[in-house]
Amino acid sequence: MDISFNKILLLPPSVGFLENLVELDCRSNRLKSIPEELKKCKQLKTLLLYKNDISVLPDIFMSFQKLETLDLGFKTFFLI
Repeated sequence: MDISFNKILLLPPSVGFLENLVELDCRSNRLKSIPEELKKCKQLKTLLLYKNDISVLPDIFMSFQKLETLDLGFKTFFLI
Protein backbone atom coordinates (compact mmCIF):
# COMPACT_ATOMS: atom_id res chain seq x y z
CA MET A 1 0.00 0.00 0.00
CA ASP A 2 1.44 3.35 -1.01
CA ILE A 3 0.46 6.32 1.14
CA SER A 4 3.65 8.28 0.52
CA PHE A 5 3.81 12.07 0.05
CA ASN A 6 0.48 12.83 1.77
CA LYS A 7 1.44 14.82 4.90
CA ILE A 8 -0.15 12.14 7.08
CA LEU A 9 0.30 12.80 10.80
CA LEU A 10 -0.61 9.34 12.09
CA LEU A 11 -1.53 5.88 10.98
CA PRO A 12 -4.86 4.78 12.43
CA PRO A 13 -4.90 1.71 14.69
CA SER A 14 -7.16 0.07 12.10
CA VAL A 15 -4.04 -0.50 9.96
CA GLY A 16 -3.72 -3.69 12.03
CA PHE A 17 -6.75 -5.11 10.23
CA LEU A 18 -4.66 -5.34 7.05
CA GLU A 19 -3.28 -8.72 8.10
CA ASN A 20 -2.17 -9.64 4.57
CA LEU A 21 -0.34 -6.36 3.94
CA VAL A 22 3.03 -7.09 2.32
CA GLU A 23 4.37 -3.59 1.63
CA LEU A 24 3.67 -0.29 3.37
CA ASP A 25 5.17 2.83 1.84
CA CYS A 26 4.80 5.77 4.22
CA ARG A 27 7.68 7.86 2.84
CA SER A 28 7.58 11.65 3.07
CA ASN A 29 4.74 12.14 5.52
CA ARG A 30 4.70 13.64 9.00
CA LEU A 31 4.42 10.49 11.08
CA LYS A 32 5.76 10.77 14.62
CA SER A 33 5.08 7.19 15.62
CA ILE A 34 3.97 3.79 14.39
CA PRO A 35 0.81 2.30 15.92
CA GLU A 36 1.24 -0.82 18.04
CA GLU A 37 -1.51 -2.48 15.97
CA LEU A 38 0.79 -2.63 12.93
CA LYS A 39 2.38 -5.72 14.49
CA LYS A 40 -0.75 -7.65 13.44
CA CYS A 41 0.43 -7.34 9.83
CA LYS A 42 2.36 -10.61 9.94
CA GLN A 43 2.96 -10.74 6.18
CA LEU A 44 4.76 -7.37 6.04
CA LYS A 45 7.97 -7.63 3.99
CA THR A 46 8.69 -3.98 3.19
CA LEU A 47 8.22 -0.96 5.44
CA LEU A 48 9.32 2.42 4.09
CA LEU A 49 9.37 5.25 6.63
CA TYR A 50 11.92 7.60 5.07
CA LYS A 51 11.35 11.35 5.65
CA ASN A 52 9.01 11.24 8.63
CA ASP A 53 9.29 12.67 12.13
CA ILE A 54 9.76 9.35 13.91
CA SER A 55 12.36 9.72 16.64
CA VAL A 56 11.83 6.51 18.63
CA LEU A 57 11.73 3.03 17.19
CA PRO A 58 9.06 0.94 18.89
CA ASP A 59 9.78 -2.68 19.73
CA ILE A 60 7.01 -3.81 17.36
CA PHE A 61 9.66 -4.20 14.67
CA MET A 62 10.61 -7.49 16.33
CA SER A 63 7.09 -8.76 15.49
CA PHE A 64 7.69 -8.59 11.75
CA GLN A 65 9.17 -12.02 11.13
CA LYS A 66 8.96 -11.70 7.34
CA LEU A 67 10.32 -8.15 7.15
CA GLU A 68 13.09 -7.93 4.54
CA THR A 69 13.40 -4.18 3.94
CA LEU A 70 13.12 -1.40 6.48
CA ASP A 71 13.89 2.15 5.28
CA LEU A 72 14.17 4.63 8.14
CA GLY A 73 16.08 7.44 6.52
CA PHE A 74 19.35 7.93 4.83
CA LYS A 75 20.20 4.27 5.35
CA THR A 76 18.22 1.25 4.24
CA PHE A 77 18.53 -1.78 6.46
CA PHE A 78 18.00 -5.24 5.05
CA LEU A 79 16.93 -7.70 7.71
CA ILE A 80 18.03 -11.30 7.53
